[in-house]
Amino acid sequence: MTRFDEVTYNEASQTAVVGAGLVWDDVYAALAPHNVNAVGGRVTGIGVAGFTLGGGTFVTACRLDGIYIITWQAIHGKRISTA
Repeated sequence: MTRFDEVTYNEASQTAVVGAGLVWDDVYAALAPHNVNAVGGRVTGIGVAGFTLGGGTFVTACRLDGIYIITWQAIHGKRISTA
């Protein structure tokens, strides 16, 4: 997962592409210079992928306002998106 470690913020669309290999602390740090934030882990060190996929709780237990599309890229290159 270390190769999925980028955060790209698009100011025009006010969207961020967040690598699944990051922890939310890294995401917050990358977005801070843009004066924006994201809904993420509640505790230091929480991983993006684990939290987004439910993190040990039912997905319905987490309400993630502001997430429009989540895209996973599988190892073989296939992209899977949800809306």
